[in-house]
Amino acid sequence: MKTLVTLAAAIPLAAATPTDRPYYAGMPPERYQGEGVAVVLFVNDVRQYCHAEVPPGYTLLACAGERDGVPTIVLPDPCPFGAAGEMFATLACHEKAHSSHNWPGNHPE
Repeated sequence: MKTLVTLAAAIPLAAATPTDRPYYAGMPPERYQGEGVAVVLFVNDVRQYCHAEVPPGYTLLACAGERDGVPTIVLPDPCPFGAAGEMFATLACHEKAHSSHNWPGNHPE
């Protein structure tokens, strides 16, 4: 099953960081963790999709909110992070290749 989602509106919640410390509060309280359902957009330039106010000296990393009533998360393309050895990014890149780029399940090449 494939779904194409176009995000055209601002998403209000953002995570940003300067060179050495996070702007956001880190991990959410336990009651906000666990399984959930959201559309995830992997994009090359988060700033084109996330229009949050970010303090001077910080860089926008990701954002989340609702788009037309659908919980939506905007994240940077995980593949460069996976190539650098980050395991979650490797998994996300692998599955993105199947779902978004039609890489067959028998993993040719």
